Amino acid sequence: MQYRYSRPPQLPYHEAWFWMGLLILVVGFLTHSNTLKILAALVLIVGPTAWLWNRFSLHRVTYQRSFSVERAFVGETVELTLTLSNRKWLPLLWVKLEDEFPEQVPVVGMELPEGNRPSYRIFRRITALWRQQQAKWTVTLTCERRGFYFFGPATVSSGDLFGFFTMARTFEQSDRLIIYPRVYTLTELGLPTKDPFGDRKAYQRLFEDPTRTVGVREYTHDDPLKRVHWKMTARMQALQVRIWEPSESAQVVFFLNVATFARFWEGIVPHLLEETISVAASLALAISQQKRPVGLYANAAIPRSDQPIKVPPGRSMYQMRRILEALAAVTPHPRISIEQLLLRESSHLSWGATLVVITAVVTPELAQTMHRLRRAGRHLALVSLDPRWSGDPALEAAGIVVHQIKQPEADG
Repeated sequence: MQYRYSRPPQLPYHEAWFWMGLLILVVGFLTHSNTLKILAALVLIVGPTAWLWNRFSLHRVTYQRSFSVERAFVGETVELTLTLSNRKWLPLLWVKLEDEFPEQVPVVGMELPEGNRPSYRIFRRITALWRQQQAKWTVTLTCERRGFYFFGPATVSSGDLFGFFTMARTFEQSDRLIIYPRVYTLTELGLPTKDPFGDRKAYQRLFEDPTRTVGVREYTHDDPLKRVHWKMTARMQALQVRIWEPSESAQVVFFLNVATFARFWEGIVPHLLEETISVAASLALAISQQKRPVGLYANAAIPRSDQPIKVPPGRSMYQMRRILEALAAVTPHPRISIEQLLLRESSHLSWGATLVVITAVVTPELAQTMHRLRRAGRHLALVSLDPRWSGDPALEAAGIVVHQIKQPEADG
């Protein structure tokens, strides 16, 4: 763990204590005062002892945080264990610990004072550490809001046994806790549990991607004319048809719109955004449990970065964790419109993939974009949480699966 030392403003020992003790000793000899001689001896003995004690007080003192789990869902609790260790023979009569906790993750049964940084609280403890001893504190954290939360840095201070000197060490390392969004079942969302985005039989057929030609073969009477490769036919003097690259029909790719108004400058509806993110997490988890490849794209950026949130479709054992972490990191500020994101990324996806748009606001521009992709042969679904939208029969008539979701209600 990285750390740095700091000392409170104070006079160095060799300038303050040594010269004062020497002066008292000289005055004691000149005045033949035993009291001054004893005081000088105490200053000259206690001073160096206190100074040396303080100098080595934080030597081999370590501090560590340990979460019971590093990832949790909204509504769960996590235990955090703090360990302060004195790994030397010199005892410490007092040690003060001050660690910075994010206020969005409150400690159960404890009200922490405000910290030096916005949105942070100070966890403070004072204890004694004898030689080769450690102190542990375990607190319970409540996961109230999704997000990435960083604990730290922490400051440990101590000093000599007389209280003349103090020294502080700042442990720079931060530890991260990831809180996933709340997850609902498909039943709680009011969606069909078997095939929420269309007939599963249609998914089980082998699709071919007409944008990706991998070869040619001779024409048969079952081939449609749109497959004919006319240039190769002219060259071979016989009808030739294209061989298209097969694509996985089971892919489901979610497109999350973080905007809650038609125009981003109109503001943000926080609770509606959180519900939309929870629906995205719930649907991704449900589809993943069906052993189908799942992906996620969002028109927001990763916190502390300008990188877009993008999880290409896959079915690895870590895919769902990547998606949940991406959703935990979603910020309420869109980088581009959902229409731009849908058009840009759909061209890189498998032709047989189902594109599911999850949004808290349905605009005419979004409907037009989905009609355009549907006419191109894409399979689309729209999951709306827009309380102001009453539906669009034209979308369903075009073969787009539409679900209107009210505020989800979890059991209990």
